[in-house]
Amino acid sequence: MITILIPSYNHEKYIIECLNEASRINIADKKILVIDDGSSDKTPELILDFISNHPEQRIMFIKKMKNVGLVDSLNRG
Repeated sequence: MITILIPSYNHEKYIIECLNEASRINIADKKILVIDDGSSDKTPELILDFISNHPEQRIMFIKKMKNVGLVDSLNRG
């Protein structure tokens, strides 16, 4: 099993491309973990929309309420 960790903060321009690429990786028992660090743009909505449109993917989403930094996101992951 492998977990792909995607930390995100205000990445609405890039998050869908990133999720598409992570979804294309063909490894058995793959899980994708996306941690949003309190984005103030539409990143969380785009992530949730992607998840709802790709139910075959094992994607877990954590949305932090305020921005506390990349290191905190990586530690949570």
